Amino acid sequence: MRHLLPGLALCGLVLAACGDNQALSRADVEGLPAGDATGSALSGQYQLDLHTTACQGTCPLIDMGWYSLATCDVGHTDSSSVEVTQTDGRLVVVGDGLLVERMEGGVDQGGSFKVGGYGTQNSGSLEVVTLVHGTMDAEGQIAARSETHAWGEINGTGVNCTALFDVTGQR
Repeated sequence: MRHLLPGLALCGLVLAACGDNQALSRADVEGLPAGDATGSALSGQYQLDLHTTACQGTCPLIDMGWYSLATCDVGHTDSSSVEVTQTDGRLVVVGDGLLVERMEGGVDQGGSFKVGGYGTQNSGSLEVVTLVHGTMDAEGQIAARSETHAWGEINGTGVNCTALFDVTGQR
């Protein structure tokens, strides 16, 4: 069975739970400000584990003919490789195969960061936003929370699903 939202997630790195049950939107993840960090010490290739901790909304199992596509499975862990680029307080995270392949945001001097992004899948019939916040340190360790919201249609099945992830990793 293939998994849809964990691939996002970094998408997967990402955010705190949505306590008010408001789904993320493009406005929540685009134009995030730079932080006050300086330099580029956090730049590099990171290996991440994304552990699904919660699913909310319409997160169906989708029949794809030869296989089924799970949009969200609590307890599932995916791995991903991402390239992080720090330019002073600006942080860019890029990962091939993620639902949102590019996320941008900021990082502070203490290593706290927040990045987000928007993308589409399935020829635009599925829209996806991801927001990630956590910490990175000079030794290359990442600990974060991620939230990914996907809405639209896949193979005739409606999706309106929010997935939460614990993200850990290292350079």
